[in-house]
Amino acid sequence: MLRSWLARLSEKDNVQALVQDALGCACPSTVFDHFQVQYMQGDPVPFIQIIVGNRLLLHLIHTDSTMLSQELILDLLKKGRNERDRRGLNRFRLVLVGSHISPRKEWEEELSSLKDSKVHLHFLPEFPLD
Repeated sequence: MLRSWLARLSEKDNVQALVQDALGCACPSTVFDHFQVQYMQGDPVPFIQIIVGNRLLLHLIHTDSTMLSQELILDLLKKGRNERDRRGLNRFRLVLVGSHISPRKEWEEELSSLKDSKVHLHFLPEFPLD
């Protein structure tokens, strides 16, 4: 599944549609002139990493094939935040995509426990570019 998303995200218009339309980011269109997309065999789950305009870091995870716990969500948020900081980027967005996922109060509590307004958690029922 992730590899098919990777092919779609190689196009600037698709990355821009994902970030601005599906996630509601108000990034100016000029930041999309430079972006990187790659498949990551992450620990503990694989994901697609997108870096937009040397400002925004996104991690897309297909949740239908992954059991998500509160601890795993917090771990993914922390790893993303650390990667954002290591690269000197401005924001991190963890995007959980799948029909079996929905926002849970405890996950929002995990996000707020990070005390970082530049870390965001998104839930999408399906990949918006399919």
